[in-house]
Amino acid sequence: MKSIKSQKTIAASVEDVFAFVADLKNSAKHIPSISALRILTRGKVGVGTKFRQTRSILGTKQTQDMEIVEFDPPEGYAARAETLGC
Repeated sequence: MKSIKSQKTIAASVEDVFAFVADLKNSAKHIPSISALRILTRGKVGVGTKFRQTRSILGTKQTQDMEIVEFDPPEGYAARAETLGC
């Protein structure tokens, strides 16, 4: 499975940046291709959190149900989606 990594230097603590990025309501602020995101589960964001996002991929809008499968503050998190059997 391929992974995506991105890095940017920001004048803030690692903990503050992780808190911002892990707050899924902020997703469109740091991932411009996301046009909508709805959290499907209740409670704090972590392993098992499910959400539905719509984003532009190669010029078309696609909606996917995703689930956070790894959550390691303040290091990062991983989300998984299955679309069309992939």
